[in-house]
Amino acid sequence: MTKQLPRYCEINRNMKFRASSSLIQARRYERSQIIVDTEPPENTQWIMSRFDLPLRRSNAQFRITKANGVSENITLNNRKRQMLQALMRSPVYCASPVRLSDIVFRLWRENGINIETQLYQDHDFDENIRYGIYVLTDQVRYLGEARSMERDDTSFGVEA
Repeated sequence: MTKQLPRYCEINRNMKFRASSSLIQARRYERSQIIVDTEPPENTQWIMSRFDLPLRRSNAQFRITKANGVSENITLNNRKRQMLQALMRSPVYCASPVRLSDIVFRLWRENGINIETQLYQDHDFDENIRYGIYVLTDQVRYLGEARSMERDDTSFGVEA
């Protein structure tokens, strides 16, 4: 009889078990969760389709200011830009058919943007119902559209 392995473990050639790096990152990310015993803010957004996100997906520059005062300029596009701009407007409910959690995780891991997960409990029902919202904890300022990074053959010494 073989032992059933958890999904997050992988077996290397020597049959030793090791946790995948994405799980380790996810566990580190989960530490930013806070359980709150009040109601979420009234302006919290439900993202039920991609049309609920900001429409612009082109390159844009943002200035991220951490709690310790360190600032950094970054350029984002596509879904990462849309999610950051949605969080700049107001908090966002975690549960969504648009798969927001992987974008929030990538914003944290790849760009260093602090996004807190606040967990709430609904006491109105017999069951213990918990849900969460994403809240942007860093100060973010939109700097404007970024120039496209298209390849210009003349800049590489190639003559047309």
